[in-house]
This record gives sequence, C-alpha cells and structure tokens, in this order.
Amino acid sequence: MKEIKAILIGAGDRGAMYGTYAFEENSGMKLVAVAEPLEARRLKVQKDHNLPDDMVFENWEDILKAGKIADLAIIATQDKMHFKPTMQAIDLGYDILLEKPISPDLNECLEMAKHADEKGVLFTTCYVLRYTQMFKAMKEYIDAGKIGKLVNLQHIEGVGFWHMAHAFVRGHWRNVDDSAPIILAKCCHDMDIMNFLVGSNPAKVQSFGSLNFFNEDNAPEGSTDRCIDGCAVREQCPYDSVRLYLRDQKREDAGWPCETVSPNDTSLAGRTNALKTTSWGKCVFKNDNNVMDNQIVNIQYENGVNASFTMSAFTKDIGRSIRALGTHGELIGVVGEQGMKLTYYDFTKFDFITHVNWDRLPGDILMDIDLKDLHGHGGGDFAMMKEFLQAIRDKETKPYVSATDTVMSHVLAFAADKSRIEGRIVDIKEEYKI
Repeated sequence: MKEIKAILIGAGDRGAMYGTYAFEENSGMKLVAVAEPLEARRLKVQKDHNLPDDMVFENWEDILKAGKIADLAIIATQDKMHFKPTMQAIDLGYDILLEKPISPDLNECLEMAKHADEKGVLFTTCYVLRYTQMFKAMKEYIDAGKIGKLVNLQHIEGVGFWHMAHAFVRGHWRNVDDSAPIILAKCCHDMDIMNFLVGSNPAKVQSFGSLNFFNEDNAPEGSTDRCIDGCAVREQCPYDSVRLYLRDQKREDAGWPCETVSPNDTSLAGRTNALKTTSWGKCVFKNDNNVMDNQIVNIQYENGVNASFTMSAFTKDIGRSIRALGTHGELIGVVGEQGMKLTYYDFTKFDFITHVNWDRLPGDILMDIDLKDLHGHGGGDFAMMKEFLQAIRDKETKPYVSATDTVMSHVLAFAADKSRIEGRIVDIKEEYKI
C-alpha cells in the first residue's frame, strides 16, 4: 500500500482528530507537518506525530512556503479562513480534504471547487455522515427500491442544550459576522445528507427560524454578566459555565469541552481565568451571539420528493433522526449518544387477515450499533479518511463527496437562510443560476 503523506493546517478539535487516523493500523497515512497558531495544540501534534522542529509552523503561510512536501493537505481552520490556504494548496498540487463548511461565501465555494477541477487535484469536504453505516444503508435501500418510490424525507437534528451553549452561544460559531449562519456552520451536514438520499438537486426552499431563547429578554432576575460572578440563579441554570467547564474541580485537566475554553492552559486555574475574561464565561443571555437556536427548512426537490428539516438547540442528546417514507416501505434511522439504529418496514408484508386489529407492522432492524466501539460521527470520520486516501492512491476512484455535491449542499443552506431572512420561498435555479 502506498503511504500517503499529509500536512495539517489547523489543529483544533476536528483537524487534530483527522490527524489521528495516522495511528490506525494499516491506515497508510503519515502526518509530516502541522501549522497551528495556538502553541499548546501545535506542540501536542508535534509530540504525538514525532515531527521535527522544521516541520512545525505557526501559520498556514509558512507551511505552504515550504512547497509541496506531502500528497494531502488537511485544512481545518475556522470557516472564514478556508479560502486562501485552500487556493494556495491547490496551486501547489495538493489533494484537499477541507473541513465543512467550505466557506460562508458562495463565490468562494464555487471558486475553490472550480480551481481544484482546473488543476486536476482531488477536492472533498468532510461530510462524514455519508460514510456512516446507517446513512450508507439507507441510500442503498432507497436506490434499490426497497421502499418503493421515495416520496418524503423527514430529518431532525438535535444540537443538544449544553452543546448549543458551548459552540453557538459562547463559542467560535456564535456570531454570523465572525463565522457563518448555523444552518451552514452546523447543518450543511444535514443539507448534504438529504441531497444524498434523495438523489436530486433541491428546487425550492422555504425556511423559518429564530433566536428564541438565548437573548437578553430571557435573562432571569438575579443573573450576572458572567456565571462565575455571583449569579443568583446559577444552580438552577442548565447553561451554567462553571458547572460545565470547571466540573470535577479535583482534576486539573477535565478534557473536552473543558479544555476548549483555555487551550494553552487547560489547568483548573487557566479555565477559571478564561471564565472571568472570555466569552466562554458569559451568561448565555448576555453574549454577542446572533445565530438561530431553532430553524425549520422545507424543500421541494427536482425529482418531486418533498423534505423537511428541523434543527433545535433544545434536546438532551446530540444526534439525528431521519425517516425516509416510500410508497412500499419506510426507513427510520437514529444516530445519537445511545447508538445507531436503523429499522426497515416493508409494507408488502402487511397481512390484512392476521392484522384485522391494525397491529403494528413488524419492522426489520437492519442495524443496532453501540457507538462506543466506533470513532466520531458513528464511524464516519475514519471511514471518510480511508476512502479519500484510497482515491488519492489510485486516482481512478472518485471521492464519495465531490466538489459539486459540496457546493449544492451549501447552496441549499444559503437558500434556506435567504428564505428565513426575507420571508419568502426561494427558487434555487432562479436565484443562484446553478
């Protein structure tokens, strides 16, 4: 097996995780260089991968000045920082694995995809849901006609109450001006998986959403600007930053997501200081966040399938549930903290004689998997790495997610947000000429 050498630009949670694929048995990947501005993250990758000092860089400009020193560039910087390093890496001839979303700017999305095609390099986005066993199985059953003709798709993403507060009220994706709308930053995964399962391009989109709860109107009496500063309602607040980031105070390092608030000093003292000085310690009702905490999207596809999507912050689990409704059957899939389960109902097995009391039609459980034995996103993270590396090796295998796929999922997200803001149905061909 040909070894694929990779560089990593951006060693945050997602980038560092992709880099760890090199440690998998028979992965065939070697990480040879890293660029990361935060010292603690940079040094951790250096230590983990045994990188020499001259292969460790503070910024993406310097790592790319070194020329083409590997086959693959894994780019996992913040959303608005994707364009320049990606374009320069393409110019150098790197194959590109880009963390989603491509960019919060549609023109940049189109330009990156076009540039990769012109230069003849492989370009894919980390749409890891496509690589999970459950979504692959759903696609196979739909395409094989196991549920007859697909008529309707119903998809729900539960962000998780505490995760919403962590990432989208206090975190890097809290403000559209600095990152992207949540329907793109978080839910472009879901836009893509719907396009993937339906097998058609979206035609018309309608969306509604709001910042319903995480705003100053809902600040309880007695709350302070920072949870740590004597908030009178802290013990009753599910979004208390002290409980979330300083939990188990006997431990110096409490792991993710605690380490996120102070990456260069993950000690208890470092995290405590961060809650006093950064957005991570702000009251969820008194921050500069402006992304939606709930949004719904209705989609009419070119092939006639109708789909609905719901994103909500207000769930216990972080996960997704989806129903594919066909003329002859139904698929129900759930991916969450409890595991991954896919159930298939075949309407042709309904027996009107024995089911005179309209008993529930028996369902075939196609898979019921404990996620503890799988890596992130139900095994999708490493399955994506494996398939993309194989595509680099033989140059005959096309990436499971093409540049065109990626752009269409982004267009769907952009159209949804336009619909939400302008209060109208958006015709995608008319608006985007794609």
